Amino acid sequence: MNLFKFVFILLSILLATDLLAQGAYDIAPDGQPWIKSSIRMWEPDNPNLDSNWDWRDSSYTVYWAPFGNNPIKVGSPFYSEVTGGVAFTLDYEPEDGWVLVFRNFGTPENPIACPYFVLI
Repeated sequence: MNLFKFVFILLSILLATDLLAQGAYDIAPDGQPWIKSSIRMWEPDNPNLDSNWDWRDSSYTVYWAPFGNNPIKVGSPFYSEVTGGVAFTLDYEPEDGWVLVFRNFGTPENPIACPYFVLI
């Protein structure tokens, strides 16, 4: 599978998961499901818009809906206790061509059901 197909499928899954988790699906009067508008206004000081955020950190602070507006730390998918906290993959660096496209870890005012970030 080429990279474009993989990224498209991954983004589609993430978007669908986010829409489902946020309750973006509703039932139209005729009984058919439909998608509410998923456009959200982001405040200029929203930490999810920080272009200097580094995905190479060993843990991230997220606002996950089950914990309300309390921040929690989650481990990076690039690190493992098995490897002693050392990155288990060598191909995740910006120098390897990876670029952060988007992230949504929620905010205290708007915790998210499925925190995520997307690299291409």
